[in-house]
Formats: sequence, structure tokens, C-alpha cells
Amino acid sequence: MGFCKKTQISSTNHASKSENTGSCSNPDLDTIDPAYDFPNDYRMLRVIGSGSEGSVATYINIPSNTIVAVKAIAKKGKIPREPNILKDLPHHESIIRMYGYHSGHSTSRFGAMILEYCPEGDLFDFNQKKFPETRSIFAEGFMWSILRQLASATAFLHEGVGCKNSHQIKNWRPIVHRDIKLENILISDLGTKPDFSDIKIKLCDFGLSAFYNPEACTLPSLWGTCIYWPPEQTWEERLATPAGDVWAIGCVIHEFAHNFLPVEDPVWYRETMMQVLDVEGIERKLKGAASLYWNANAPRHPLPINVEPQHHAPDRRRLRPAPKYSDRLNKCMLMALEMDVKNRATAAALLREVEENEAVFYDEEIERDWVIEMDWETETEDEEDEED
Repeated sequence: MGFCKKTQISSTNHASKSENTGSCSNPDLDTIDPAYDFPNDYRMLRVIGSGSEGSVATYINIPSNTIVAVKAIAKKGKIPREPNILKDLPHHESIIRMYGYHSGHSTSRFGAMILEYCPEGDLFDFNQKKFPETRSIFAEGFMWSILRQLASATAFLHEGVGCKNSHQIKNWRPIVHRDIKLENILISDLGTKPDFSDIKIKLCDFGLSAFYNPEACTLPSLWGTCIYWPPEQTWEERLATPAGDVWAIGCVIHEFAHNFLPVEDPVWYRETMMQVLDVEGIERKLKGAASLYWNANAPRHPLPINVEPQHHAPDRRRLRPAPKYSDRLNKCMLMALEMDVKNRATAAALLREVEENEAVFYDEEIERDWVIEMDWETETEDEEDEED
């Protein structure tokens, strides 16, 4: 990944960062402009990913001895969508941080986003790696942690919830992410607990995000991850709203619980549609986008996560039994997966409900531990009395 040394520089507004929520993950970079004279003060380490627009590599910032992720992004005459969204976004602890954007020489085809580096990969790979070991069955503490952090990040984007700067809140421009999924959630820290309940995540990849305008919120053709779309967003009606982001949060929890999304099997749906539609004719018109069409239009069907494994209906996508979680977690997930968009919780309302119910969950867990300890001590005392 190469960049010209003579640059036009567009970097984030560091002056406002002291008023933002959360803590800085790489404090050394706050004292310098990371985009200044890039790449002179950087040394490339390795390529860690690639996509349709470019690649992502790790670089070390030599003055601060800090590792960052540098994402090459195609330029199309103006500052690209992703850095334009992130450049003035206040810091939030569960959103990837852009330290700066380097536009390169005027003739360069690529710019470079200097981003916070998350060494543990994304939730998709994490889930895949855990399947052989644990069949990707996760503790409830982990589920609450993921749900809370995603709800917090999304409420921040939509309404500025958690931002400490009153001026910024007053003038907040709602942002819709439009592509929340496991692959776009990075892990900055796995934590120290064996159940991963103190995992730290960062919502990333704002390449499809936009400042929300209800009068112009149609997602362009072939954009987004159709199978994460809510029921009101279809191939024909691609309206991407804040409610769609909330649905996608519920999808993440549903996927961790059941190992598939709250959507009827698109392959099965296509087979049933062959009885009433000219499927071959539809797919000829769609050309290479047929699978996306069925992913977008397959009926949405959230399944509860608070029932015994044997009570779940058979599904050929089910690779293992779904564990039984609490009624509280199930309630919060289904708030996000409400089929009627008018009744679906906002991200802010979801966050409030999650924070309240997660606190109760941990209070009840402490109480259970106390009861177990007291029962054990009582049994021990009874055994000692019998021996006497």
C-alpha cells in the first residue's frame, strides 16, 4: 500500500476530543496529528484485510510507537463517505476511532484512513473460532455485554446519547450505520473473564453509513447486507432507517443464540416460491444478484431465546441446540426484533432497557452465588454435627 508524500490533509478535530465520552484507546496520538505528513512518520507492518475498495494494513506510528490500522479507500472527486462521517464524530468507546484522513496527492486514486487498531479481529471470526471448542454457545453475561455496547454505540449515532458536549447534542445530525453485522464489529479487548463478559467491542466500517434524512433514505441497489434487513426493508423498498439499525442489533444477539439470523431459510423460501412465481424469470433479470434478492425478501421470523432447547422447532440451519437465556434478555432482544416498525424500540429506549435489566441480571447472579455458598456451608455444618 503506497501513498504519495506530498499531501492534502484532512484530519479529525482533536480540539473537541476532551469533551467526548469514553476514554482514548491510544492516548499518545492525542498529542499529535496522525494524518500530518503521512506516511513519513509511519512504517508498514502487514496487510490484515482487503475489500472491494482497497486494503487494510497495520502501521506503526514511529513518534508515539503506536500501532494503527490504515485503510486505503478509493477517492471519487471528494472526501469519501466513511471518513466524511467519522471526521467530526465525537469519540465513543464502542465506535471505531478515526485519528485522521490523508487524502494523498491530487492525482492519487486512494486516500488513507488512520484508524484505531483492534488486535482481536471481528465478532464473525470470533464466533467461527469458538464453534469447534464450545459450539459457539456463549454465557449470558457475554450476550448482555454485546447488546449493551451495540445499543450504546447506536443510540450515540442516532441521537447523541452519552455525548457530554451540550453544543454538539443540540446540533446533532443523526447517523444511520446501515450495515451492522458480526463482520463490522471489531474486538479491541477480549477481557479477563473466562465467559468473555467483559469483552470490549467497536462498531466499524461506516462505508455505507449516512446522515439520516427521512425524505431520502433509500439504499442504492446492491448495497448493504440484505439478510440483516428488517421486515419493512425489502428488495423493492430499500428504506434504510434508524429502526433498521436497531433490528440489526437484535440480529446479532439472535445469531449468537441460535447460530442463524431471524429470517426464514432463504433457500427454503426460494423453493416454496417456485410453486407460485416464475423464479427462473426473476433470477434471469437479477443476473448475479439472485441470492441477494431471496435474502432480502425471505420472511423475517425471530425465535425466542428463553425456552428449553428441545422446544425449538426443527430448522436445517441449526447446528446445535440453542441455550436457554433469561426472560429479561429475551425481552430486550425482541424489543429490537419487533416486526412492526412503529412499535420497535429506538436505540435510546433499547439502551435504557438493557442497562436496567443487565443490572438486575448481575444482582440476581450475586444472590444465586450467595445462596449456593450458604447451602454449601449449611451442608458442611450438618456433616460435622453428624460426625460428632
